Amino acid sequence: MAGPGQQRRALRLRPDAPAWRWLEDDGLDVGVALPVNAYATLVLTERADIESDARA
Repeated sequence: MAGPGQQRRALRLRPDAPAWRWLEDDGLDVGVALPVNAYATLVLTERADIESDARA
C-alpha cells in the first residue's frame, strides 16, 4: 500500500509520438514520448522480442 506522499504508477500506458530509424550498423534507434514515471524499457520489453548481443 502506498504511504503518504507516494504515488502509484499507472497499470497501462500509451506511448505517444513513436519514431524509429535504421542505423548504418544494422541497429535500430527507437523513440517514444512517455508520461512521467514511465520507463521505455518496460514498453520495449512488452512490445518486442529483444535479444542481447553481449560483446563486452
